[in-house]
Amino acid sequence: MARSKRGCDDLIPQGSVTPRRDGDYQEERDMGSNTFSNFRKTEDLTPTGRKKAFAEAVEQARYDHGNAGYTGSLAEKDDYVFVGTRKTLEEARAWADELIEKADGRIDDKWGPAGCIEVAEPKGFLFFGWASS
Repeated sequence: MARSKRGCDDLIPQGSVTPRRDGDYQEERDMGSNTFSNFRKTEDLTPTGRKKAFAEAVEQARYDHGNAGYTGSLAEKDDYVFVGTRKTLEEARAWADELIEKADGRIDDKWGPAGCIEVAEPKGFLFFGWASS
């Protein structure tokens, strides 16, 4: 057993967290779904900028994980739900972990939308949630 690189308190089986070069992560919950987290840096924090950042993050996830389906990544998402704002990326990741752990209804469906948190520093958006795998 090892601790998640995200710093959460849950113990997870060795090898079930897939670290990424950009600090994002992908973690398996059970057969058929993974959690994911992708930060997209942008200066445009408007709703239009949020939509553009989501589209770019999905495109990057499809490049990184493939687009054949069941990747357990943001590549599986076609929509997001804005859940709020945090000052730092660290605070946003901690809140995303909390929402995932508490099974928040807005983001707890592997077939539903990704969560989206606006981050003030560095400016950008954190997309997170469950995805089919």
